[in-house]
Amino acid sequence: MNILEQHGLKSVTAHNLDTILSYEGMVCTPMNLQIGPYDKSLKGHPYTAQVQFAPIAFPDQWESLKQKLKIKKIFNDFILLFK
Repeated sequence: MNILEQHGLKSVTAHNLDTILSYEGMVCTPMNLQIGPYDKSLKGHPYTAQVQFAPIAFPDQWESLKQKLKIKKIFNDFILLFK
């Protein structure tokens, strides 16, 4: 939930007199979980979850994102020439 609020795509819609704020994104599973030993103060096992997350883009942004990816690939290929 925190990942969506901080990094997700925010969209606002209105239905009658209600305004709805949505957060959209995609999490790739499986997640990598690191579970720690039992902690009496927490009354449970602490854990760290590592996830891959990407916000979802609106269709009008797809073309510019495709161009950015193309430029990034060309730049990375250019850098590989010197390695």
